[in-house]
Amino acid sequence: MEETYCVITFPNSHTAMAAQKLLAECQIPIFMMPTLRELSDSCGLSIRFNPADSRHVRFALAEDALLRDRHQIYLVSHDANGCRVIEKA
Repeated sequence: MEETYCVITFPNSHTAMAAQKLLAECQIPIFMMPTLRELSDSCGLSIRFNPADSRHVRFALAEDALLRDRHQIYLVSHDANGCRVIEKA
């Protein structure tokens, strides 16, 4: 079964790239990825990170004026059948 992870979505590519830069500067391990099909209402770029880093990610995003209200965080896990389960975190 696949691991559980968090995904941050953004309204546009500009905010996604700004968040990537900010989180990298904060030395939080992240991975840029295409937005999951189930979350297609956002732009095509998302950031994946470990749920253990959630507190640090939330703090960094909340401190940035551009990003504070321009993102959504989801927890991605898998059910017993291996199907992806996505919930707002």
